[in-house]
Amino acid sequence: MGDLTFNEKKIAERFIFLDNAIDVLEAELRGLGEGSLKIKESYINKVTKGLYVGQLERRELKQEMQRLKIKVEYDQTTDNEFTFVFLAGKRSGGESYYRKRLVYEIRKVMNELLDSPEKED
Repeated sequence: MGDLTFNEKKIAERFIFLDNAIDVLEAELRGLGEGSLKIKESYINKVTKGLYVGQLERRELKQEMQRLKIKVEYDQTTDNEFTFVFLAGKRSGGESYYRKRLVYEIRKVMNELLDSPEKED
C-alpha cells in the first residue's frame, strides 16, 4: 500500500473540517432558536446561509471522494489527539490532529462559511 497523494489528503482533510464545522453551526442554530436574544434574526440568517453553503460544498466533496474512491474513517481519540484514517483505493494514510489544531481548522472553515457569498444550486 502506498500513501495518498497530496490532493487526496487535502480533499479528505477538508471533508473532516467541513463536516465538523457544519455540526457546530447546526448546534449554534439550535441554540440561537432557543436563546433569549432580542435581535437574533440577523444571526440566524448568517448561520443559516453558512450552513447552506457548507452543505453544498460537502455534497460536492462527497461526490469527488466517491469519484476518487476516497474514504475517511475515524480511528481513535486520546485526551488531546484525534486520529483519522484516509483510504483511496488500495492506498491509505493516517493523520493525527491535536485538539487545538482541529479546533483552529474547524473555526477557520466556519468563518469561511459565514463570510462566503451565497452560492446557487
